[in-house]
Amino acid sequence: MDRVKRLRGELKENDAELVRIMGKRMRITDEIGRRKKALGEPVRNPGVENEIVANARKNAAAEKIHPQTVEAVMRTLIAESRLRQESARMPRKAGLPAGPDDANVSVSWHLPPPVEFRKAVPRSEKAAGTIIAARKAVRDILDGRDGRIAVIMGPCSIHDAEQAEEYAVKIAKLQKKVKGRFLLVMRAYVEKPRSGKGWTGFLTEPYLDGTGDVQEGIVMTRKLLNRMAEMGVPAAVEFISPFSAQYIGDLVSWGIVGARSSGSQTHRDLASGLAMPVGFKNATDGSAEPALGAIEYAGTGHDFIGMDDAGSIRTLRTKGNSHCHLILRGGKRPNYGAKNLARILGKLESAGLRTAIVVDCSHGNSGKVAKNQIRVFRDVIRQRRAGNADIVGLMLESNLVGGSQKLPGCLAGFDSRKLRRGVSVTDQCLGWDETERVILRPGEASLTAHCMPALDW
Repeated sequence: MDRVKRLRGELKENDAELVRIMGKRMRITDEIGRRKKALGEPVRNPGVENEIVANARKNAAAEKIHPQTVEAVMRTLIAESRLRQESARMPRKAGLPAGPDDANVSVSWHLPPPVEFRKAVPRSEKAAGTIIAARKAVRDILDGRDGRIAVIMGPCSIHDAEQAEEYAVKIAKLQKKVKGRFLLVMRAYVEKPRSGKGWTGFLTEPYLDGTGDVQEGIVMTRKLLNRMAEMGVPAAVEFISPFSAQYIGDLVSWGIVGARSSGSQTHRDLASGLAMPVGFKNATDGSAEPALGAIEYAGTGHDFIGMDDAGSIRTLRTKGNSHCHLILRGGKRPNYGAKNLARILGKLESAGLRTAIVVDCSHGNSGKVAKNQIRVFRDVIRQRRAGNADIVGLMLESNLVGGSQKLPGCLAGFDSRKLRRGVSVTDQCLGWDETERVILRPGEASLTAHCMPALDW
């Protein structure tokens, strides 16, 4: 027994020494981070990181330790170092082998809690001013206290932060020209729902190369949203993961729950606790009922399992979000016609819900043809001018350059430099010039839209 006690004492000393060595390693990588910052070099260097892991696995074999165990530790240290380096101008923790109950999980990566990302890429005071003011402005528009029309405009999906920032600069300039008529909010979708397989968005796959670096995706998203807000451009974001709001929600002014998620209990619970207005889209088949049920449900408080800023799983009790509203995006056919809007407004009123509607000019309302958005936009503006004050907003899918391009089915090894700059990698978008014209002159007849009747039933 004394022998075991002595061995445990030695183990305790070795553990303390191991922690000291880890601390020394962190101090060295902190200094590397400061030097990288001075040289303008990026924090992420996959070649160096892979070399470190390879050396560690080699040393593990020499010490007769399982290489996966050592790799898990080294990747944890690398991830912590990377996050600390990001913090220096700002830790992806290690992948662990799957357990016996995770037969279909190949690896489990540690992700630092939301609070660490907020420390590493904090919301600036200037950005906070934009975000808080925009949330209030959207609430006022929904409540009828602000007579402007809100327009959510931007790429179908963000896939390049630099290009997204360039688009935001254009919005900031345009907002000054139309500030009396429109509140412009940038569509900054960093998560993408998929009907089948495909890229799931900038947040989970920021480099478009198959690495799936969620940690980098969160860091890059926070930086982008912060810079946008500092320009005076608020962001609208569709929340797909029930946890993403904890990581980026403080930088979002308007939340969206998409057509595939409006009927989801998880997303309804999430919306009930968000500190921003949230729009629920009608279902992909055009039915508004799932969204109407979601608005009613999310307007009241609920108890559910969630996550706090420290990354702890908690039971959350929400108060309910009184500024949830409906977004009509079409379905098998358009649903923006005057008679259909009157029918939907009747349903909202009968249910005791806010009679405020945002029309998505894309998706089912445009037949997924980008230029048809112009016709939809101008038709809905005419309805508003004709007296329908319950139309409070519109959505446009727009990018620097019109059209779309496809990503490969497998992103492993893909070189994103092959992509055409400023062109959507998901749905078709309007180009900036077309977008600016329709915002500046919303009442003009569209000569460029494809022939598509404004169905009214």
